[in-house]
Amino acid sequence: MVHSNDFDCDVAIIGGGPSGSTAATVLARNGLRATVFEREKFPRFHIGESLLPFGRDLLRELGLEDKVDSFGWLRKYGAVFTTNEGEIEQRFDFPEYFGTCHEHAWEVDRATFDDLLLRHAQDQGADIREEHHIRNVDLSDEGSTLTVVGPDGKEFPWRARWVIDASGQASFLAKRLGLRETIPDLRKVALYSHYRGAKRREGRDEGHITLVFGHHCWFWAIPLSDDTLSIGCVTDRDNWSGGTPEEFLDSRIESCPYLRGVLADAERTRKVHTASAFSFQATQYVGPGWMLAGDSAAFLDPIFSTGVQIAMESAALAANQLATRLKAGGPLRAEMFRGYERRVRGWTKTAFRMIRAFYHPKFQVLFFNPRRRPVRHMAPFFAGQFDLSLTSRFYLRLFYFLLKVLEHRAIVEDPRPKEACVHHA
Repeated sequence: MVHSNDFDCDVAIIGGGPSGSTAATVLARNGLRATVFEREKFPRFHIGESLLPFGRDLLRELGLEDKVDSFGWLRKYGAVFTTNEGEIEQRFDFPEYFGTCHEHAWEVDRATFDDLLLRHAQDQGADIREEHHIRNVDLSDEGSTLTVVGPDGKEFPWRARWVIDASGQASFLAKRLGLRETIPDLRKVALYSHYRGAKRREGRDEGHITLVFGHHCWFWAIPLSDDTLSIGCVTDRDNWSGGTPEEFLDSRIESCPYLRGVLADAERTRKVHTASAFSFQATQYVGPGWMLAGDSAAFLDPIFSTGVQIAMESAALAANQLATRLKAGGPLRAEMFRGYERRVRGWTKTAFRMIRAFYHPKFQVLFFNPRRRPVRHMAPFFAGQFDLSLTSRFYLRLFYFLLKVLEHRAIVEDPRPKEACVHHA
């Protein structure tokens, strides 16, 4: 492949998380010069440990599926949603719905997983620059110039044919260009830590993620392979009015009988971290000389563990489309990538609609109902299948319609015992 000497690389990628490393791998495999600028030094701690089964397709395509499996991380064969006291469960066991290629995912250590993805991109030929951050950028369809700050604090210019922003929630370009819009009804905060010695499910269920509906909050409980349980609490930002993160998380766990039992003999092994979980999306995913991928384009509520997969899928899509255009030669124009934006917006639209349904006051009434046909059709989405079938889309629309009806008429009985009838939003 012939490269122009006018540029230091074909594509500069801002951020080395799953999105950035995926884009770099795809571009390098296409014979293109990809340079990743990552602010931190990997490995580094991160949450979002629960992967989704349909993400295995991309891992396989990237040559990573066997590498991921070799780490011995717990296999995740499903997800369990439970009421505050734990008496009612709604299970999604992936082997019941999907073939062997999608019957499980993994509960990973994100520091190790993210480092694996970044080193794999490097092995494929990508140029990885850790402890480098971007101070300024001049964008154009004709090529862009980034002002990069290295680990020694010195600035240097870097010319790239195109830029992919994979900076995650930092959302570097969207912020800089005034494109980032917070979604007012999804202003959440997450508090999370790790615990050792917690009670775990047995057998193949051991790797199931558990999601618990609490008092004005919800919890995740993600089992990891070293007897660690990742616990997180997500609530409206206004609900945390004072006290330390440890005090607030402890008080929320104390108010949840199910988690009190799970953690009765456990000890916390990390400090309690906090993170803004304010959902946002950019008003534009593509522009002159640039594309947004992953969380830099849209950050979703963590409820359905979609973050890593949408980050990787969107980055692979962006990189493949860029590779096709770059290898064909000729000028690049932002309008060439509108199809990328439409498809990724379709995924985020599906996710945001499901998230808003989750926070609906009547969600638990319908979700835990024994007549679960509409609920069963959530399984593909929970497994990471974002291009849903017509049948699944029909039943999801039916579910959303029934939620609206429940606002005015009690068309189904609340299956929860009275003490479990707490609102989680």
